[in-house]
Amino acid sequence: MERHRVIKQFPRNKDDFDLLYAEVARWKKAELKRITANYEGPARIAEVNILLDKEIQLLNGVERQRNLVYKAMEDFRKDQLLKEMGKPIEWVGYKDSKIHMDLLSTQRVRFLTEIYKDLRKPRSKEDRLDFIRQVMAVLTEETCFPHFPELFDLFDREKNLLLYAKSFDVEILRKRQTMLFFDLIKFQKGEPKQRIPSRMCIVCKKVKTYAEFAIRTRQSHVDTCKHCYYLKLTATENTVYQSILRCIHRDERKRKCTTSFAFVMQPDDVRHIIDKIWHGHSALSKTENLSELRLPRWNKSDDWAPWNCICLTERETRDHYKIDDIEKVYDPKFVLHIGNLHMLARSLFHTLAAVATEFQETGQWWKVGMNKQRSSKLDAV
Repeated sequence: MERHRVIKQFPRNKDDFDLLYAEVARWKKAELKRITANYEGPARIAEVNILLDKEIQLLNGVERQRNLVYKAMEDFRKDQLLKEMGKPIEWVGYKDSKIHMDLLSTQRVRFLTEIYKDLRKPRSKEDRLDFIRQVMAVLTEETCFPHFPELFDLFDREKNLLLYAKSFDVEILRKRQTMLFFDLIKFQKGEPKQRIPSRMCIVCKKVKTYAEFAIRTRQSHVDTCKHCYYLKLTATENTVYQSILRCIHRDERKRKCTTSFAFVMQPDDVRHIIDKIWHGHSALSKTENLSELRLPRWNKSDDWAPWNCICLTERETRDHYKIDDIEKVYDPKFVLHIGNLHMLARSLFHTLAAVATEFQETGQWWKVGMNKQRSSKLDAV
């Protein structure tokens, strides 16, 4: 509870904001239930309109905070990248002595990084003019940069605005300057430009690299970028589905099954299995409390797969694993119903079966997403 309270006040990542969006959805559901019970006719319509206005205000507030956090994290990642690029090369030499070699390229990165930091600081008009003249003098030595003419022209335009214009807005101009100057720092002289594979997102119609696209287990081709895919998702608490996935991983490792499909599944896939296939409740008791649900094997002698699992509570899972012959314990109609759901799961996750052979031959795919320290401990067992 304490952790949830901190997350609500200081959200930092996607899961934290999903938790906030889920809280808003739960609040709206409770308010709608209250309005339905207490109001009728025009009064109910008025209360629903007031509720929608409040919901819009809450969602706008969460979205503003998300944009602020995203920008802060983006600036932090850029600073860390520049810091790493400016480090001297280190290696261990004779008698375990550390040797540092400071190249001209790393010195250049550190020098330009200081200018980049000063570029983002607010300055008075006179100080900004002096600073622009210094930057333009530095840029004359970077003529091999592909975007040098544009960058030089941006600083020249700002200088003219500061000198001759009485009222002006240079915020967008300065944003473009910082973007190009950051690219200048990353640019290496004499380095051949490599073409990065990219494609267009079918939703926002922007051309992006493959690293910016969402990769899902159920997809047949890459089509939607991460940003657009995030907007399409219903806000839920991913921590619940991550917990369910960890339980599946733990059970598969105990059974020494390192080629299970469980180790390439993502929390989004677990959510899809529970919500779309099992309709968000236990197959036996119809319990809808997500924190109690698990996805154990249906046939415990076979590897876990989306088509070899059943949605049960934790207590039902323990009892289910005590069964040796499913046909003798469960009702035939229930077994047939589970079989139909497994056929649906196989059709939804058909791409998994297509790539199964390649992954199973290596025997290493269960280490996906794990850190080296944990992997080494498991190998030693």
